[in-house]
Order: sequence, then C-alpha cells, then structure tokens
Amino acid sequence: PLPTDIQEAASKAYADALILPATQVEPSHIGAATFDDLQDLINNTMSAGRTSGGLIEASSAAGNVKVNLGTGFIKITDSPNGLTRSFNWPNTIIVAGALPGNIIDKETNYIYIDYSARVP
Repeated sequence: PLPTDIQEAASKAYADALILPATQVEPSHIGAATFDDLQDLINNTMSAGRTSGGLIEASSAAGNVKVNLGTGFIKITDSPNGLTRSFNWPNTIIVAGALPGNIIDKETNYIYIDYSARVP
C-alpha cells in the first residue's frame, strides 16, 4: 500500500522498496490487535522530548535564555498516543524574559516547542 496523508511523502528509497514506512512494519501481535504496526508502537510507548543538543544558557540580554540547536520527538496532536515525529531545530531560539508570561527570575519556567500547522 502507498503512504497515507499523515505519513511522509514517498521517497525514492520507498518507491524502490528499500525503506518501508513504520505503518507497514508489523511487530508480533495476537489476533486483530488495535495497535498492529511499528508506528503504533512508537506512538504509544514514546513521549515527546529532546534527544540531543538543546543546551539552555543565558543570553546577552538580561532575563533572556538561548536554546541551542537540537533534535527530538514531538507529538502532532494533544493526545498521549498521537503521531510521534522526529525533528531538528537548527537555529538558536531566544526565549524573552522580563515580560509578562515569559521567563520569570527565580521561579520554575518551562521551555517547550509547540506543534502547529504541521510545523514544530
């Protein structure tokens, strides 16, 4: 079968039958299991998060922090078993402080990447 809309476009390697999408690889299962392919396994056992890079450090501007390039996994929906995709963020991201709703000094702050309109 060909890739579906929610999968990556077919690559030359896929067309040449050298690489299969994760939805076409079946791990062992019993009977007609609800979750029956490698993509289901990834979606249901992996969480979103950073895998490499992403060093967080102070920026030159007071109250700002830099998040350096990195790699990770992201869920494309707000669901614990939503589609999990790998991605890279290639540029340094500046997170502004000293403004309402941004980085607050001497408090716990959460830095995260949203997935919106097919873009992390």
